[in-house]
Amino acid sequence: MNGPQTVMVNWVREVNCTRLGGIFCWSDFNITCSDQLNFNETSPFLVMWCKAYSEDEEDNIILENPELNTFWAISSSFLNVGGFVSSLFCKALANCFGLKGALYLLSGIYCCGVLTVV
Repeated sequence: MNGPQTVMVNWVREVNCTRLGGIFCWSDFNITCSDQLNFNETSPFLVMWCKAYSEDEEDNIILENPELNTFWAISSSFLNVGGFVSSLFCKALANCFGLKGALYLLSGIYCCGVLTVV
């Protein structure tokens, strides 16, 4: 995995693990974390979100968790879809608001989108 993907995927895993009442452990900071977690077989969702991975196993994080795989695919495609849609309206916005006005409008929409995600 690449750097930003690893950070974002682990953040999503941490949030979901905490929501389920588990203890998420970052493998970089706490080596004995997997020893502290006692997963029972009746909680597959807890294991799916809270399992500690070593650096060698980081490639399997998305493969073993279909929900995380879907979430990552959708969230990483937003930039491409947004770029395509905005290119369709670019000329009409520039004619209506001028170049600088269209830039301000699109930047405002972008900032609102970022604030809603956070």
